[in-house]
Amino acid sequence: METKPTSLKVGAFSAALGGVAMIIAMAMTIDLKAEDAIGKVCYFLLTAIVFFAVAGGFKKNGQWPVELMIIMTFVAI
Repeated sequence: METKPTSLKVGAFSAALGGVAMIIAMAMTIDLKAEDAIGKVCYFLLTAIVFFAVAGGFKKNGQWPVELMIIMTFVAI
């Protein structure tokens, strides 16, 4: 049985924490009476999805090659 390197665990935890932070930020800043409320909700949820996708990519033998992982991390940041 192989163990995951610590850097993969830290990366996955950080990305998952970023997704949770986006959901919390959405809950704190959304004014549902505003005209652009749907757009803001969609933006926050899309950003959270990108963070969670990056968190899944940090697993050992992940679904993405290293080059795509670098691009997705840049997009999330």
